[in-house]
Amino acid sequence: MRSFLVLVLFAYAVPLFAQKTQVSYADKYPLAKINEKELYEFDVARPVKHFDATPTGANWFAVDDFGLLQTMIIRGVRFEKRFNEIPVHTARLSPNGNEIIWMGLERSFDNKGFNTTTTTAYKSTMKSVAPDSIGSFISDYNTLYFSKSGRHWAATLPAANVYQHGLRDVVLIDGLIVSKDNPKPSMFAFDKDETGWAYRSTDGKNENLVTQFSVQKMYTRSNANPFLPSPDPIVYHFTPDLSSLPYQLDSKDFDFGFRYSAELYKTSYFPTHQDTSHMYMIFAGKRQPNFRWINNTQIDTNGNHIAYFACDTTSDGRKIRNEKVGVVVEDGKIIAGPYDEMGRLFLSKTGKNIAWSAKKDSTIFLYLNGKKIGEVGEYVDFFWSSDEKKFAYLSSDERGKNFIVAGGTRSPSFDRIGRMGWSADNKIVEYCAVKYNKLLQIKQSF
Repeated sequence: MRSFLVLVLFAYAVPLFAQKTQVSYADKYPLAKINEKELYEFDVARPVKHFDATPTGANWFAVDDFGLLQTMIIRGVRFEKRFNEIPVHTARLSPNGNEIIWMGLERSFDNKGFNTTTTTAYKSTMKSVAPDSIGSFISDYNTLYFSKSGRHWAATLPAANVYQHGLRDVVLIDGLIVSKDNPKPSMFAFDKDETGWAYRSTDGKNENLVTQFSVQKMYTRSNANPFLPSPDPIVYHFTPDLSSLPYQLDSKDFDFGFRYSAELYKTSYFPTHQDTSHMYMIFAGKRQPNFRWINNTQIDTNGNHIAYFACDTTSDGRKIRNEKVGVVVEDGKIIAGPYDEMGRLFLSKTGKNIAWSAKKDSTIFLYLNGKKIGEVGEYVDFFWSSDEKKFAYLSSDERGKNFIVAGGTRSPSFDRIGRMGWSADNKIVEYCAVKYNKLLQIKQSF
């Protein structure tokens, strides 16, 4: 009897061990041929929280963390001053990669309990590793902007609390204070010549437009409670001049002489009739169709084409509509969809090519010009060669690690990946990446 039991248990154990492990979508790509060069070794006790680098590794920075305090490393030299936080969105390489602008936050509280965070702004150039301290301000929730050419940068530093005295609500351009004392500065923009500037200020109910010449009231909110729906007219403007990152445009609700601007309008909203609120674009003088929502707006460099994600206004036949279902719209026409969820949209500089990621039946795919080219993870970035004949893209695997796919082959997985560049003959992509505690410069062949 004892022998019989052993045989039975063995018979049930075999199928369990024989089951095949599901293949990761990342492993479906063959590994690419790469050359790697070690540039720096990080302290294993200090996890890297944020990182960026030029493709060659000529300029790079990393923010690491130890004991709830963060420090900045610039091209291998640690700046020893510690901060409570060095936010990701205010620590960036300039578009040309020559400068690093970053802000460190020191959080504290006054005797009334109000937040009195001190923000110190820094700039580091290729001429000096040591960062230049631009100034310290009692400020929080700051924002960093670069002009279209990358020659100029601006920062809005709102006051940390309403009872704050002295210098407050500061706006910097290239490190110089150009404006102050206009509450809650936001939505900064340079004009098309990069000589003028404007930003939004919220002063109680009044929404103001601030320029180097004047402070002009745009409108007064009709509702005392800012969280309630309001019929105030808001028109958002999109243009390549407002791009914050590659393939990512900002929007402003004021026109400041932008080129190739598209306008996003919202129709009237009534709380008792929610379906009456729609969005539509006006581009190149033409009104495009109504949609429930519009996002990820992209415009090519010459202003000839526009693309965005949207939710079709037609009913799906159910009592509860699915607001996640989205379509891809190019030049006013739906070219793909519907999808269960939308990811990111990438329009090439000439507007001749378009790529996007979207989820369908619980799987995220990447599409190029309407053709499905591969399964990807939650995060995706896309890169065209200068002639737009080749492309590469970044994705994340199930562990949250990043890898680059080029020519149908993929790199190993990395913890973080910096900016990507192309060789002169477009046969190699190069970038810097963090793996474990090492910074590597990678050259990946097609």
